Amino acid sequence: MKTLVLKFKTAGGSTSTLSVANAKETLTMASVQEAAAKLLPVLVSAGGAELVSLDDAYLVTTEKTLLN
Repeated sequence: MKTLVLKFKTAGGSTSTLSVANAKETLTMASVQEAAAKLLPVLVSAGGAELVSLDDAYLVTTEKTLLN
């Protein structure tokens, strides 16, 4: 499974992370930046801080192995 992780800078200078499960493998940084720009006006951190910019974005791959 691929998870898209978006790390945003807050107005107070800290960071806030948003994870999106089942991300498409074909994502590009340009498409992620475009989508993040649309999200910024409506997102706030868990502590209530305004998110002001996308700081980083990456895909995390998780593999499940059954134990016998």
